[in-house]
This record gives sequence, C-alpha cells and structure tokens, in this order.
Amino acid sequence: MVNRYTVAGLSRGLAPLALIAALASPAMSHAAADDDAMRLARRLMQIWETGDTSTLADITTPDIVYDDVPNGTTFEGHDGVRRYVGRVHAWAAEVEIEITRLRGGEESAVAEWVMRGVQDRPIPARVPLATNRRFEIKGVTVVEVTAGKISRAADYMDVLGFVLQIGASVELPGGVTLPPD
Repeated sequence: MVNRYTVAGLSRGLAPLALIAALASPAMSHAAADDDAMRLARRLMQIWETGDTSTLADITTPDIVYDDVPNGTTFEGHDGVRRYVGRVHAWAAEVEIEITRLRGGEESAVAEWVMRGVQDRPIPARVPLATNRRFEIKGVTVVEVTAGKISRAADYMDVLGFVLQIGASVELPGGVTLPPD
C-alpha cells in the first residue's frame, strides 16, 4: 500500500523535512539493504540526468507514485514517470545532476542533488520562450523501496531560485520585487 500525501496536507508541512533529517542521520546503519535503496536512488538520478527512461521499469514498481511537490503534480505508473522526466528534457539542455549527499535506510533513501543545465526551449504553460540561460537547481529526492524497487518518490526543489536564474522577477505582497533592482 502506498501512502499518499495531499498537497494541502503532509507534503507541504514539516513531515517531509523530518523524514529527510532522520534519514540523513550519521548514526544510521548502512547494511546491504541500505546500499540497495541508495543504488536505486543513484540509478533514478542517472535517468533524470540522461532523460533515458528505458531502464525505468527495472528500478520502479509498475504502480510507482512520483510527486513533483513544488508544482503540485503526481505522476503514476511507468508512463507517468516517463512523462515527468520527458517534461524536463523538453526544455532543458546540457543537463547534469550531481548528487551531493546520499543516505539510505532499509526501505528508503534520500538524495540531495544539484541539477545544472540550460533553459534553451520554452517551458510549456510556464515560460513561453527560450532564455538560453544557465541554471542550477538544488533539490532533494526521497524514495521509498518495496520488494527491491522504488514504489514512491518525491522531489522537493528550489523553484524560486530557478525562476530568478532564468530571468524572471517575482512580485511579493506589499510591492517588493525579487530580485531587487
């Protein structure tokens, strides 16, 4: 059974941060099962970097649930995750992902990462033009493993930092604009 978190509920609260902190604890053991969860997280990050989803079914359950938390979107099944990965590679070139920290438990892993690339094509329903600007997004992916495969994943990332890097300005309540002039 997959636990689902609603956008208005747990996924926007502090529980994901508590999970990340618990999994990042240096006191956690790194037995063979831990290595499997971390190995799967590394393979998932390789899929993200290359955009090649041909091995996705090898590392995920058929009913995987993958949450794109900042955008409030959930992708289900292999086809859903393929669409999610494809969406990023539809607007980004020169994609590189560096895993900066990786921790795992028996049935889960947390990967902190930095994704770099160039926004060289429009982002559908978001950015109608190619800015050709380089970007660097910091993020975290949490994976849950069931029967040796990823059954759930969730991405948390610095979307504000990203939109500022590609040239957007953001108006806050009270008339404050980011970045300041």
